[in-house]
Amino acid sequence: MIGAVSLKPVQDLGMNALLRAALAGAVIGLLESILWSHGPEDDGTGAMLMLFVPFPLGLLLCRLAVLPLWGVVAGVAPFIIMLLFGACLERLTMPEIMDFGIVQGTLIFMGIGASGYVAATALVMPGRKVLSLSTTGAVLVLYCAVAVLQGSIDEAARAVRIDRSGLPLVAVDGYRPAWVDEWGLPSTLRLTYQHEGDGSNVEVFVRKAKAATPKAACAQPDPESDGRPGACRRVSRDVWARTDGARAIVVTRRGIALVRLVSDSAGEAALVSLVPTLRSITTSELSGVPGSAM
Repeated sequence: MIGAVSLKPVQDLGMNALLRAALAGAVIGLLESILWSHGPEDDGTGAMLMLFVPFPLGLLLCRLAVLPLWGVVAGVAPFIIMLLFGACLERLTMPEIMDFGIVQGTLIFMGIGASGYVAATALVMPGRKVLSLSTTGAVLVLYCAVAVLQGSIDEAARAVRIDRSGLPLVAVDGYRPAWVDEWGLPSTLRLTYQHEGDGSNVEVFVRKAKAATPKAACAQPDPESDGRPGACRRVSRDVWARTDGARAIVVTRRGIALVRLVSDSAGEAALVSLVPTLRSITTSELSGVPGSAM
């Protein structure tokens, strides 16, 4: 007669436990990525799901992974992730993570989940103090390193968004970039340039050339004009201009770009004189320039 065999696995309190914790956290991160990409369209409902789903699923995964004090790990890990995320990664938003692409964004979500569950397991793991402290310290160092690099991560995400839109970047000679407004992407990119001498501003709205003719684009209403819309007039081939009160508007086509120059400080003639100076730039030339994301 075959004796009864215990199927209860032996709980390894060392490195294997941390590896199992990382696996459980990675699954949680994968689920969070799926919820973000394919969850409810209502932002409130989606946020609530992403906030609360890790708790019951974490209990199940931590139990299956036979983690030490698995119930405590499942309850503590989501709070560790939120704490680290809020303290170290306040500028790294969910949209920016996914802006790197579905695969890359999902891997980042999985890495965040894995780090949180590893840290939680290390904190509650009895014995193995050196391993526990070194693991927790490594997670903190990793998050601090990412926090230091947030500016570079922001700029990399912005470059991905702009490249994905297919819109060319246009600069004005004699002016330095001062602001990048992405709210109109993927159809429109708004760049604010400041004169290197007198500090006057020129706004450059970039769309694809096929979006409209310069004449039609010139006639389009300007929501920020405070004066009576002026009549568009042709200045030269593919260059049209108008003045709304104190706001001058010049529209032209440059290669594959439809460019709209707008200024409250520079007059219509000054904007027209800038048209020949328009040039293409790369996203790297916007490095360090503040802006607003989508």
